[in-house]
Amino acid sequence: MLTKKLLLTIVLLCCSSATFGNNQEFYVVNESDIARADELFQKEQYTESQQLYSKLAKAGDKYAQYVLSVIYLNGLTGEQSLGKAYAWARVAKEENSKLLTKHFEYVKSLIPPENKEAIVKESSDIYKKYSNLAVAESYLSYLKKEFPKCTGSRLRVNMNACEKIQVTCNLNSVWGGNTIPDLASSFGKACLEFATKIQPENLKKMKANIDLMEEYIEEERKKGTVIITEEK
Repeated sequence: MLTKKLLLTIVLLCCSSATFGNNQEFYVVNESDIARADELFQKEQYTESQQLYSKLAKAGDKYAQYVLSVIYLNGLTGEQSLGKAYAWARVAKEENSKLLTKHFEYVKSLIPPENKEAIVKESSDIYKKYSNLAVAESYLSYLKKEFPKCTGSRLRVNMNACEKIQVTCNLNSVWGGNTIPDLASSFGKACLEFATKIQPENLKKMKANIDLMEEYIEEERKKGTVIITEEK
């Protein structure tokens, strides 16, 4: 059985550029942002580092979730929130590392008994959005959306249909050179992205990622819905 860490690593780090194209709406964890966020934090540029850590955390990076908890716990950017510190520590603890578990237990110990119910309830919103399962479902939805629809069907992934297609991206040969530059540029870019995606090696990689995500999500759903009430 694949662990959460292994599965998320495969999807976050091994997806080809063809999988995501130039889509700016879907953020993918990358080494450059990780290094930049760490650099800013070490230089005590906490506001700037928080912006990057937030993007990384929401995309499933456990260390970034941990650092966000530290930032909120200590009010490093001016906002001190025990509730948010607890919430991000709870999500990060899914990794089950000693560091993240110890941090979670520490944050938990700081919660006054009279505020515990409210804070735990508040944390459930962040947990439901950014837990490993939630992130996996988000990636699966995007991967299926980005998989070439060679049959016109949006209901299933069909590699065989894509492998039979031959693509020509020369607008001049299609329309005799009578094209609007912006239209030609936009159409040509989309055409080239599609042609890249339907290359056999890219189709296999995209299909493999989809299969891994579906397997992982199915396993997680069998465990039942996670509802945060009382941490044990």
